[in-house]
Amino acid sequence: MVYRAHRGFMVATLVFRLLRALAPVTMLWIGKLIIEAVELYYRGGEPADWPYLWTLVAIELAVATTAEIISRASNLTEGFLGEHFCNEVSVRLMEHSATLDVAQFEDAEVYDQLERAHQQTHKGIGFFRQLLGLVQSLIRCCPWWRCWSSTCPG
Repeated sequence: MVYRAHRGFMVATLVFRLLRALAPVTMLWIGKLIIEAVELYYRGGEPADWPYLWTLVAIELAVATTAEIISRASNLTEGFLGEHFCNEVSVRLMEHSATLDVAQFEDAEVYDQLERAHQQTHKGIGFFRQLLGLVQSLIRCCPWWRCWSSTCPG
């Protein structure tokens, strides 16, 4: 149902979530390269390659800035997707309500079911966001990424 609400926002949300999950892993990897280069310099193995170090620092800064922009764009897209989803469900409820007889509206149980269905639309997109957050966390802390962060289990 979420995909039917708006395909473009759905795909954008998935892409943004994937990029948000990969950003910390990328920053850790670049940080590892910086630490290795500095360690090699202090051990006296080779002279410092300052352009290489500054390039790595610039790349890490660019990744951090891009990650923040992607995070904000992701939140915006998810908000738009949520609004489209709520509108889609509301329209479907109205279409279904149009097929009911007036006598069914007078039945308190039927009316309560329609009202609960309308109120649950916001919870449905919240569940979808939580599911995406769980997948994002799994991608970010997978064992195959060899995380060097204290946030990763194991």
